[in-house]
Amino acid sequence: MITHGRKLDTPGLRQKLDRLYRDRFSTANDVEVDLDARVTEAPHQAWSLAAEAAERGVDRIIALGGDGLVNEVVNGILEGAPSREQRPELAIVPIGTANDFAYAADLPPELGAALSLALAGPARSVDLGRVNERCFLNVASGGPLSDAAARMQPNLKGLLGEVSYIVAALLELPRAEPMALRVRSGDWSWEGNAHAMIVGNGIRGGGGFELCPSALVNDGRLNLSIVPAELDFSAMVPLVTDRSLEQVEGVIYRPFTELELESDTDITVNLDGEPTVLSRAHVEVLPRALDLCLPRGSSVLQGPRLVA
Repeated sequence: MITHGRKLDTPGLRQKLDRLYRDRFSTANDVEVDLDARVTEAPHQAWSLAAEAAERGVDRIIALGGDGLVNEVVNGILEGAPSREQRPELAIVPIGTANDFAYAADLPPELGAALSLALAGPARSVDLGRVNERCFLNVASGGPLSDAAARMQPNLKGLLGEVSYIVAALLELPRAEPMALRVRSGDWSWEGNAHAMIVGNGIRGGGGFELCPSALVNDGRLNLSIVPAELDFSAMVPLVTDRSLEQVEGVIYRPFTELELESDTDITVNLDGEPTVLSRAHVEVLPRALDLCLPRGSSVLQGPRLVA
């Protein structure tokens, strides 16, 4: 179990973790567990903790935090267990600011229920996305949206919470310089200026908005959404009012398994909220790369829902 150190003040979390570590079982399912709890004390430590746990051959890693901590844990698992057969399962207890993936996946918002599911719930194989050498579970986004999120001060993020990313981006949009993109996937290509580029394995990003409405985590593909620069501020208003890019006319959508991305200048791309700077990238899906604990009937799954 890996907990974000700055989230230990979440109401009731310390008490529940103390009880779990003392009793070493889930009272909801009477499943005995050998629980090793770790708390991050420095940035990016979750990555190394997850890699160490995967190397030791643990059965499941529980990530307590937001989308950024989950991203670190995912990459740590793949580093520590390069072989698919050796990778531990992943479970998520969402205690971050936006919890975009957890919300879309119908993970329990209540702490006790989320912990019980994470300890004893069933796991399902899911895809991951990869941008160059770094993976993501939910979304990768670039452009003014990502730039605003990367520059956001922690106090603003905490104050605005779920809408902070989109609000910050829209405030900057009228004066932001669009990014020049060249995108190629198979025999399809697009070139132009864009306000935003989103690659979705999951549906939801930006603090509560459907940015890739058709995305599913087990369909063997990723979904590209491009917001062309000719869309002005007024055209983007439905993104806030309806909380979905689907309601914004002129957005370009494209499913893919691999694509090449180029820009004339460096752009910031946020992978599950974790920023990286690049001017070109190979983006691909890693099908069924990880087993993820999900509730029955999770909205992010294709095909028959979980029944156990």
